[in-house]
Amino acid sequence: MVGAGGIGFDVSEFLLHEPDESLEHWMTRWGVTDPALERGGLATKVKAPPTREVYLLQRKSTELGKGLGKTSGWVHRQTLKDSGVTMIKGATYDRIDDDGLHITVTTGKAGSKEEVSESRVLDVETVVLCTGQESVRDLIEPLQALGKPVHVIGGADVAAELDAKRAIKQATERCHPLSGDTGRMSVRIILLRAVNVGGAKLPMADLREIASDLGATDVSTYIASGNLVADVPGDPATFDRALEQANEKRFGFFREVISRTPEQVRAALAAHPFEVIEPKYSYVSFLTGAPTAAAIAKAETYETFDDDWQVIGSELHIRYANGAGRPAMKSDSIGRALGVPGTARNLNTVKKLIELAG
Repeated sequence: MVGAGGIGFDVSEFLLHEPDESLEHWMTRWGVTDPALERGGLATKVKAPPTREVYLLQRKSTELGKGLGKTSGWVHRQTLKDSGVTMIKGATYDRIDDDGLHITVTTGKAGSKEEVSESRVLDVETVVLCTGQESVRDLIEPLQALGKPVHVIGGADVAAELDAKRAIKQATERCHPLSGDTGRMSVRIILLRAVNVGGAKLPMADLREIASDLGATDVSTYIASGNLVADVPGDPATFDRALEQANEKRFGFFREVISRTPEQVRAALAAHPFEVIEPKYSYVSFLTGAPTAAAIAKAETYETFDDDWQVIGSELHIRYANGAGRPAMKSDSIGRALGVPGTARNLNTVKKLIELAG
């Protein structure tokens, strides 16, 4: 089983499930019984022999199943554990041939003396892929060319770490203005691009004041790089444009305002594709829109050396080997090639903004 997200766990459990399992067998397997027979309804747990030998693999070095739901995730993890599933983290998939699935498993901290890589061959008959979700946005540009407003939500926004709750919330927030009720407030994490650098001075106290004048409440800022958390009225996109105009009017320079819901920022953090060696070296750049496939292909022509980047949805994920102050790759050239403005925050800042947003 290649891919240990929610789908990988569900499919693994499905392949191990006995469709004709009786209630008695289920209770024995979980170690529960009638409370009238045993105090607390607990009995000796008897594991059933697995119907298949299953390997569950993931590229990440974190524990498998870490991102499953808090209330039910333990059930899925325990079911696979009791069924003898072999869980392998830090796997790189090399090839599939008549001998089976060839992988390289890396353990230990990346770049340290403890890092060890081992080649393995899994003698399996079937390989199931629960990987490779990609956002499909083929209709965006044609619709925009016709002058139609386009809002990207759900899997089309971020396919990685698919989250039904996030998708439903995005749809609700997008549809709400259509009801004519503009009095609703929504929590937004608001980011300004390139302020307090290069002469573009914008005091955070002034930013809080401007946001409040536009109707925002519970306004707070974090450090001086243009990070604002607030409850904003009405349509968030309308508020963002109003904030851009108000800032330009007061300070005499234009800077893009890019906002996300707390859920979107959490999803972006969860989707970060690189191992985090040092949080201040890893960034998420929040873009004004999703780059086209052609733009991404152009950006990929630039050499990255020891640095890494990847576009997921409307975010550009970056990991610098030696920090943003000493980049090996040409970040500005890559950004221009992508063709959409953005503003980057390191993972420490991203986590703090999520915390402030509650």
